[in-house]
Amino acid sequence: MLVPSLTVIDVQQESQGIDCYKNIPVSLVNDHVIRLSIMTEP
Repeated sequence: MLVPSLTVIDVQQESQGIDCYKNIPVSLVNDHVIRLSIMTEP
């Protein structure tokens, strides 16, 4: 899921139903990727 620039992301909605791991690329800046990661396992 690549999110367009200046889009508000509802983190609570994105994390619902995730039982172990999810990695979401949020934005691309030059050669870098900003990601939202959800990790629920110990």
